Amino acid sequence: MLFWHGGNLDDYKDNVKHKKGKYEYGPGLYATTHYDTARKYSKGGKKLYLLEIEKGNELSKSKLQLDDVRDFINSNVTKSKREDVSQRIEKYNKDNYVPAMNLVNIVLNEEAIRPSKMNTLREFLVSNNIDYELVSSPFGWHETMIVLYNINKISSKKQIKPKDKIKEYDLSAIGESESMESVVASTNQIARTLHIEKSLEITNNQNGRTEMSEDLIFASEEEAMQHLANLTGKSIKIAEKKKESAIDGMSKQRAKTYINKLMEKHSKGFFDDEYWSPVQEILKDMGEDEIDYVVDNTEYKKDEEGRPSSKKWMLTIQFVDDKGKEQKLAGHIIASGAGSVEDPLDRYDIVAYVG
Repeated sequence: MLFWHGGNLDDYKDNVKHKKGKYEYGPGLYATTHYDTARKYSKGGKKLYLLEIEKGNELSKSKLQLDDVRDFINSNVTKSKREDVSQRIEKYNKDNYVPAMNLVNIVLNEEAIRPSKMNTLREFLVSNNIDYELVSSPFGWHETMIVLYNINKISSKKQIKPKDKIKEYDLSAIGESESMESVVASTNQIARTLHIEKSLEITNNQNGRTEMSEDLIFASEEEAMQHLANLTGKSIKIAEKKKESAIDGMSKQRAKTYINKLMEKHSKGFFDDEYWSPVQEILKDMGEDEIDYVVDNTEYKKDEEGRPSSKKWMLTIQFVDDKGKEQKLAGHIIASGAGSVEDPLDRYDIVAYVG
């Protein structure tokens, strides 16, 4: 599995330290299939890496012996929260096993472990043969983030330098790739498809929770969908009645004007965030207006030194016009670098329009 990482791995060891508020998804080494996210984290004296990570045991498919969990809680959870955490964990007991995901979620949500002890949670998971968690689209780019508990699963790492030629910026959503060389080399990336081997049926039980076969229990239907997405590598949604788009029934020109005004709201000024926030806001507004759009492709333009200097998103927007005819519009969002020579996209402006 291939992932990008922004940080410093020159002398990494089997020990991951976290400051308060820096472990939203748990204690571990964070890496992502989304190039831009890792690139932003590589700033400030840090570096950008391409990591090859061996497959292992994923958190959401793992269970823990209840006695081991009890010992962990008594040794590491703060006294004021120990009883509450214990009672909540006991609810998930089945044949003296509890889902590992539930322990992690409860500990993180309740801030039940001090930051100085957070690494003990990671060590506990590794000692129980749990290697990582895969998180689907945490920043809204259909990417996969890995929270790596078992640092020894890193089989190789390559530091990416400004002049390196990158053929595939955004990796397959579950980190699958033929090889590291297929990403930073002249050959194209060979995508693999992960197929589900067992049919997993989703049902609602009497407590209103969502259950899956093989004794997997989730707090919500959304969480169950995310787990299925992790298994299949595909976006999974619950079918629902299609709502009318805000631009349905408009002439083509009126639809263009509507969307251009929507885009203009988020295109003023300069931006220096890490996640292309104006682009996300544009897509979010279009989604809330039920506008049927697809991001067909993204591409980078590079400067003479091979550094990305702009990024372009190409969209197709579909609607039914005032004559009942299906129409398509071509949309473009361009982020142009206005930052430093070393990192042009450290600061950027946005041009967005449909033509």
